[in-house]
Amino acid sequence: MTAERVVRWVVAAAASVTVAGCGEEPGICTLTDADSQASVVWDVPQFPAGALYRLCVDQVCRDATRVDRDAPFGTISVFLPEATGEQRVTVRFRVADPVDGRPVYDRSARVTLRKSTPNGERCGPTVWQAGLRADPERGLLDAR
Repeated sequence: MTAERVVRWVVAAAASVTVAGCGEEPGICTLTDADSQASVVWDVPQFPAGALYRLCVDQVCRDATRVDRDAPFGTISVFLPEATGEQRVTVRFRVADPVDGRPVYDRSARVTLRKSTPNGERCGPTVWQAGLRADPERGLLDAR
């Protein structure tokens, strides 16, 4: 499996839980849950060991300091409980050196939250999500 395919798989898993849709009979739905969120995935070896990661979506931020160095990819998500429809948000992903706190990566992108219905159109929940990939040379890219 190529690195790009693995990245797409990780982002899809982090950004949306995908299972079979609603049952054949009305009112019978799977019990899959999901949240509105924006996620970023990155290639762990491209950043310093022990790096400090921060993801902000508009004014909501989340930090991550423990990333498994043996894992090929890292991921971080910011949950957006107020997201109720397709909307544009600003996503900022920053990676800081663990020794001096100096940013080694600091990129922003405007993205549109897209509708996701992991249990099918006839069943809840309906959530709004975006998935990005952090590329050291090209910035934040749509993970689709």
